[in-house]
Amino acid sequence: MIKITENINQETISQDCESETNRRKKLVIHDELLGVLQSSKKELLRFTNAIFGVNHAEDEKVTFLSAEMKRLETAEDKITDKMGTDLHGDLIFTIGNIRYHIEVQTQHDNIMLFRLLDYQLQGLITKLPDSTEFKGEHTFELILPKMAIIQLDYSTEPAADFYTVKYRNAEGTQAITQEFPIIKLWEYSLDSIASTHSDKKLLAPFTVNKHKQPFVKNPDSAEVAQNFLDDTKKAYSLIENFYKNNQLEYDTYLEMQKAQKAITLGFLENYIGKNNPLRKEVERMVTYREVEFKSVYAQAKDEGIAKGVVLGREEGREEATAEYSQRLAEKDNQIAELFQKLAEKDNKIAEFAQELAEVKRQISTLQNPLPA
Repeated sequence: MIKITENINQETISQDCESETNRRKKLVIHDELLGVLQSSKKELLRFTNAIFGVNHAEDEKVTFLSAEMKRLETAEDKITDKMGTDLHGDLIFTIGNIRYHIEVQTQHDNIMLFRLLDYQLQGLITKLPDSTEFKGEHTFELILPKMAIIQLDYSTEPAADFYTVKYRNAEGTQAITQEFPIIKLWEYSLDSIASTHSDKKLLAPFTVNKHKQPFVKNPDSAEVAQNFLDDTKKAYSLIENFYKNNQLEYDTYLEMQKAQKAITLGFLENYIGKNNPLRKEVERMVTYREVEFKSVYAQAKDEGIAKGVVLGREEGREEATAEYSQRLAEKDNQIAELFQKLAEKDNKIAEFAQELAEVKRQISTLQNPLPA
């Protein structure tokens, strides 16, 4: 038995706990945003059109792909374990035959571009055929996906609207340029989403994230809390309006409502001070919105059931009409078969009558022989 005598570094444990707490704080908005983006293929297609500047038709097929990418291991990798970690992207999907990859980044960092290139390379590698399948093939087509970054937290560092990468051959005579759009969440207000950026409406619940830094500086500020309250209420109303005006799919509406609640609870847990005079007001807002949301959900459910009943009646009528027509057709067929059988019997009766007449004639001839 080995006895451990090394002293535990309490400062290291404290730092690890703080790091884990910060990681969980970041994951709330990160995971909620991914949930909204994946809630409806139709809404994701519209959002993709907006951030990539493309124009996919509404009826194009959207397919979610696995975000797990295994690294290509070599003998050296297995020995040194330098490249043994698999990669996990945030959201990878195709629309038609075009592949997309969206990464949600909490804070700005200068290595994000290299991470994107790493994702891209490993994604291409996983699409290559197994080495046993090469067999004389010497040309392989590697298709670069369209990639974008959604950056959540405000950054004091100037961030461009795009990362631009140029791939050149050794001589520098040929080049492929690829741009990665950067969506900076703090640049979108609820007013701009309601007017000029409605095509990016899926970002609405997350715009309140801009209040995080003011709370970090002064968690007990009533002014900061009031600004947060006002924006959160406005976000709830905007989501409601998008849904009521048929501008938002129902599943996405539910997911956005859930995200707004999760973000508000996250602020209560992590950023709004215990002594903030408006803390109770924020808590009451969460309770009120929960009750109101359940009411809206119940109403939508009832409307859905009523619509289903109406549709069911219409479909029932259609089915009944179709069934009645089918029965009439079957009856017509039966009558036709009966007439055919009667005609056959008439033919047989006629043949029998003809045969009977012949027999009578023969009997008559036998009874009245001709004179000698």
